[in-house]
Amino acid sequence: MTEKDDIHELLEKMSRYAGFFEAGSKERKELGVGAEFSRALKAGFGLQLRDLRVAYLDPPDLVVALGENLIGLEVTELVCSDAIKANKKADGNDPPVYRHWKAGEVRDALRERLADKELCQLKGGPYDQYWVCVHTDEFELSPERVAEDLGQGALGPFVQIDRAFLLFSYSPGSEAYPLIEVSLTKSSR
Repeated sequence: MTEKDDIHELLEKMSRYAGFFEAGSKERKELGVGAEFSRALKAGFGLQLRDLRVAYLDPPDLVVALGENLIGLEVTELVCSDAIKANKKADGNDPPVYRHWKAGEVRDALRERLADKELCQLKGGPYDQYWVCVHTDEFELSPERVAEDLGQGALGPFVQIDRAFLLFSYSPGSEAYPLIEVSLTKSSR
């Protein structure tokens, strides 16, 4: 793919519903999300990731170091596919369609995304830990709203996933993008 193709793909995706994190190619998007995740993790949790890079073999999407630990980092998105489809079908005169998230739906959607990533057969490594960064630009979702929805207990159990986070799009006045950790239960197979 040429740089010109990358730019055309980016412009096409920018008009997409909830497209804040779109950045051209899959690898550029994942690196961009990974970089923002790293900044948010440092600002909100005091953890300094280093050596962020695209994984040679996918999955995981990215590899990063935390101290002496090598972390496989998977990047995925929480977005309403029905709203995306409705906005793509709309012509220029139609008002945009947004997802109205009801209580419990965010929790269910996150559980689904994480269950999908739990099934990944990790390549490369070995990894000391496997983390998942779920990013979202959903209009109705705020860190406060999602924290309330997730406050009903941990998701899981997960064998492979050690930690999961939800990264929100830009918030004015914030040092970094808002980030919350998703509480997980672990299981040893």
